[in-house]
Amino acid sequence: MKPAIFSIITASIIFTAQHSSAAPAPACPQGLTYIGTAYKEANAEPGHEAKVTALPPFLVTFPRNFRLDKSYRMRGGRWAGGSAGAVANDGDVPNGLYVMGSGTEGGAKGWSIGAPVLKVIDEDDDGKITQRGYTIPLYCHTGSGVADQIGHVSCNVSAVFCAKEMK
Repeated sequence: MKPAIFSIITASIIFTAQHSSAAPAPACPQGLTYIGTAYKEANAEPGHEAKVTALPPFLVTFPRNFRLDKSYRMRGGRWAGGSAGAVANDGDVPNGLYVMGSGTEGGAKGWSIGAPVLKVIDEDDDGKITQRGYTIPLYCHTGSGVADQIGHVSCNVSAVFCAKEMK
């Protein structure tokens, strides 16, 4: 017999590091390059809340030898929606990076994304960074009220990463 928790809540995690030719890349602001999308979703049986927790954070890796142009500064981001509160803002985004958040809204559903944090993935023998990535916390929920848990109970959250490349 399976533990009850597995029959109650099913969580799915999908990650797209680079866009594929089968699906068009999300639109980035002019002059920025699409890097990847962080995406998580959760599904639950009726009568239970679906929730994606912020931990562990999601890792988005950059192409090798991608050099960030740190003269670019993000403005006008969306950090939360629905019933979830924002835990980050544009000032938390490192220069050179742009993050577009979105997720499930309506009723008591909500989503939020946290501040991206730089991670060095690889460096050469001289200590020069040859590949970097950013981790980002993703969160969503359907609500814990009885009306929020009727029918198909699910939520999702995504963060599209764009970056300014140094030419």
